[in-house]
Amino acid sequence: MGPVFAQIDHACLRHNFNLIRQAVGQRKIMAVVKANAYGHGALACAQTLLQAGADYLGVAFAEEGRQLRKAGIKAPILVFGAILPSDFMMLIDNHLEITITAIEQLHTLAALARKKNATARIHLKFDSGMHRVGMFKDDILSSIAFIRQKKQLKLVGIYSHLSSSDEDDPLYTLQQIRLFEQIRAEVLAIYKQPILFHLANSAAIMRYPQSFFDMVRPGIILYGNPPSPGYPPQWPLQEVMSLRSRVGLVKTVSAGMPLSYSRRYTTKTRTQIAIVPGGYADGINRLLTNCGPVLINGKRYTISGTVCMDQVEIDLGPDSGVKTGDGVVFFGTQQDGKIAISEIS
Repeated sequence: MGPVFAQIDHACLRHNFNLIRQAVGQRKIMAVVKANAYGHGALACAQTLLQAGADYLGVAFAEEGRQLRKAGIKAPILVFGAILPSDFMMLIDNHLEITITAIEQLHTLAALARKKNATARIHLKFDSGMHRVGMFKDDILSSIAFIRQKKQLKLVGIYSHLSSSDEDDPLYTLQQIRLFEQIRAEVLAIYKQPILFHLANSAAIMRYPQSFFDMVRPGIILYGNPPSPGYPPQWPLQEVMSLRSRVGLVKTVSAGMPLSYSRRYTTKTRTQIAIVPGGYADGINRLLTNCGPVLINGKRYTISGTVCMDQVEIDLGPDSGVKTGDGVVFFGTQQDGKIAISEIS
């Protein structure tokens, strides 16, 4: 391991999951681990979340689900999104639950499942106002009629997604919830077998208990981050990831010296400069030039000059006491200091 590393604290992950469990009671929880668990490591996070009591996992693509299956994960996994018919075989073979976003997909899926002598477990996605993927009411009802004729298809759930639940104005979110309630009522009137209805994302879990239905789908809040920058902190979430390094060199330079590429920072006085391994190759955005905060020995400093590919420079002032080898935090906590990921983003 080099001097730059992301630290993943699974105690924080369990803490955040427990906050969700307290909020939703006995309803099922689908822990979203797409995009490598938001960069935190899909397999390790999935294992921790399932041990903590998650009922389901959610991923974006078939390949993500297959990787979890190959690693031994047995729990139900739902694949979100507009799924290509070419992925259906992979989904069936790996016992992944399939999102249907257009009625035409059902014909292809039923034929493949019949050929494999398998049962495809599906969730119908209802477009309640996100207008991304999903079907409107008539296609949902037509899909259910088709599914009832095909023993190869098992309807497991119906769900939708909220586009604006992190906004201050609740009007559009309440409208989406009402539309989902309406489709739920119509479906239950014609389909008597048990179905999971699920709608709530991270922001809705924190704010709209009427959106919980049978299962909730937390994503970003599992990892300790608010649903959007500036979202009012309502829960004592704990950030799961921190990004850390160590001071590689401390040197003294005179006043008027330009630092790093393109001379975007010039020292004002004789001062000490810390050279810290970590740059845009490590996810420290070049836009943090001359403004990105860091913690060294619990004290805040600012990146001084252009962020390089694998190094940054920090103007420490004339008498900082910082030494080579001291720990550096790009985001996370150190002593009494904290830099939140949402602040960086």
